[in-house]
Amino acid sequence: MQSPSNNLRLIWADKIVLWLVALLLAAAAFAWAMVAIGAGAMGADHVLASVGRDGVIELGALVLALWATLRALDFVAHGSTYRLFHTAPADADVLPTGKNLLAH
Repeated sequence: MQSPSNNLRLIWADKIVLWLVALLLAAAAFAWAMVAIGAGAMGADHVLASVGRDGVIELGALVLALWATLRALDFVAHGSTYRLFHTAPADADVLPTGKNLLAH
């Protein structure tokens, strides 16, 4: 049985960014829990509302920029991203040459 990451065809750049996103989400949940312990659930929601929206947008832009940079490095190193756009030409002729094409 194949692993799900092989079915998704994730490369190293994708895996790094996905792990980073999972880590950031876990850290945000931990931080919310710590504020909720100290100030209660309403206080934690207030902190999340005041800090969270702008921070999420900036962090999302940073993660997308990191992912694009890692994909560009993979492209430059002739990795999977390069092979995605540059495939070898087929050796077989599309139409047979030197034969009667109407016979087909």
